[in-house]
Amino acid sequence: MKNNLNKKKIYLLAAIILLLIFLHSIKIIKPVETYIISGINKGGEILYGIGQSWSSFFSSSEEKVDLQNNNNDLQKQVNDLLAEKAYWQTIEKENERLKNYLQFFEDNDYEKVMTRLVSSDNLFSHNNSKTNIYLNKGESDGVEKGMAIINEEGILVGKILSVKENSAQACLSINEDCKFAAGFNNKDETLGVVKGNLGLTISMNLIPQDQNIKSGDLVVSSGLQNNIPSGLIIGRVSSVIKESNDIWQEATIEPLYDLKELNVLAVIIP
Repeated sequence: MKNNLNKKKIYLLAAIILLLIFLHSIKIIKPVETYIISGINKGGEILYGIGQSWSSFFSSSEEKVDLQNNNNDLQKQVNDLLAEKAYWQTIEKENERLKNYLQFFEDNDYEKVMTRLVSSDNLFSHNNSKTNIYLNKGESDGVEKGMAIINEEGILVGKILSVKENSAQACLSINEDCKFAAGFNNKDETLGVVKGNLGLTISMNLIPQDQNIKSGDLVVSSGLQNNIPSGLIIGRVSSVIKESNDIWQEATIEPLYDLKELNVLAVIIP
């Protein structure tokens, strides 16, 4: 019974196929075929578009990842180059300073100890009226208390306060406790003592009224102070206070160095 049913289905399917072939040959079902093929093509286009979209999406994601990785690599290279540039600029600047020191000591018969500023009390704070600095050379290098410290231009920036075997503490000239016997350039006599003023400038008091002091004059060490040779530039007069009924006049002196530029220094051995 079951075999007979299967045979009937086969015969029916064969008959349908033969009928379709016949109808196709006489073009009766061509409109239906056209419609079916059009639907299949449309479906194919949709599937192809979906495939392209997914492919584009994954491709775009991969490109973004690649671009991000490349960007990170390039940024790292830029950072490395900037760091290298900063290093060489520092070396170049330091070499220039050492050249200036060399020229200064060729022009002046001083012995010296080259040193570095390694730390400070409050060099960049708002209250630096008592600023002290610390150097990496000390007693074993010939450094002694009271010796003068200069920068590469020969400007007197401070003096040694205390010494250990391999280090030293020093005050800056703008420190109110840092005092120097001083006079004016091209004048032999000592005119007074200068000391720091609020960590910003330097002041000189008790200058005799008969001294012709004006803005722009250079103030130098007088040489009447132990371990401080004469003629070291301390600063330039920025203003003068002179009252007609006073026997003294006062001068405000501008230091000729930049706190932020203090790095390599020289201690003068008298």
